[in-house]
Amino acid sequence: MTRMAFSFSPKNVIHMSPRAVWSIPVACCLIFGSLITLSHFFRISNSDALLFEGRITGSLSDAHGASFEWSKLPPRKDLQWVGCHLSFQCARLIVPLDYTDPEGRESTIALIRKPAAVPRDSTEYRGPVLINPGGPGGSGMAMVLSRGHLLGSILGPQFDVIGFDPRGTGQSTPKISFFETDVERELYEEPKSVDIADGTVSPLLSSKRLLNMLAAELDDGYLGHMNTDCTARDMLRIVETYGWNKLMYWGFSYGSVLGGSFAAMFPVTKALL
Repeated sequence: MTRMAFSFSPKNVIHMSPRAVWSIPVACCLIFGSLITLSHFFRISNSDALLFEGRITGSLSDAHGASFEWSKLPPRKDLQWVGCHLSFQCARLIVPLDYTDPEGRESTIALIRKPAAVPRDSTEYRGPVLINPGGPGGSGMAMVLSRGHLLGSILGPQFDVIGFDPRGTGQSTPKISFFETDVERELYEEPKSVDIADGTVSPLLSSKRLLNMLAAELDDGYLGHMNTDCTARDMLRIVETYGWNKLMYWGFSYGSVLGGSFAAMFPVTKALL
């Protein structure tokens, strides 16, 4: 076995003053605190998510009360953007439910865009940046609707900010729902927290088993295609349909897992994370 030896010369050692030494952990704390603040600032409240979910009616209202009927927006195999929610644009993109059977059943991805401040034919235009807030299952449309202008100010005016609801969630179809009505959904309860000491583990397991039974009963053969791999392929389809040759992407929490999966599935030339 070959061993590697490392040697250090005193002349290569950086000598730091006590003040400089203390500045390192202080700087790290400031950076970490800034990241926590940023993540808190981007957090979408439950009311934001419910506001954008539109479970049964398909009618959505933003914080300004502007509503948009997704059912009236026909899905297409190309991206046809229409004005929605005042300063945003919306579209519905048809993708294969099963990418191994591209001519089979279809899924529809709902998207929202905060357009770049520069024209698309401008030399300053840099393309679309896809956003995922995490989850899995978090609504990218809700995040862009509520935080799109902030995200745009961080990225710069030369980028389109794109949010999408991953397949099976929000306004994308087919919807994953184990309840036929909102009343059934409200009646379903599970422990808010789990603690072995207070005996909440067993009720939680029971509620999850019940949910699994409902899923098996109502599944129409689509649950096997509601996963990270298919969502990554949907992102590639969005970018290709957009006419762009690289994915530019910003993911939070689970969104970083989704981005890593995309980078692993496709060549490096396809991803710019």
